[in-house]
Amino acid sequence: MLTYEQQTEKLLSKRQAVLDRIESDKAEIEKINAKLKQESTAESDTDTAQNSDESELIGQTSFFDEKPFKD
Repeated sequence: MLTYEQQTEKLLSKRQAVLDRIESDKAEIEKINAKLKQESTAESDTDTAQNSDESELIGQTSFFDEKPFKD
């Protein structure tokens, strides 16, 4: 069985590995974002809700249930 100091050192080592991975991933994401900005071909898919007919969704609790309120 590991001593308290050994367990602590092992956990701190794992923690540092995770922090290093996070920093590495951040750098990779920044590179990708910089590339996308230069190409400017990236399109956002978050505006699909604005394009849909929102009046159908008012008062609707599920897409499979009927509307609780009739127009």
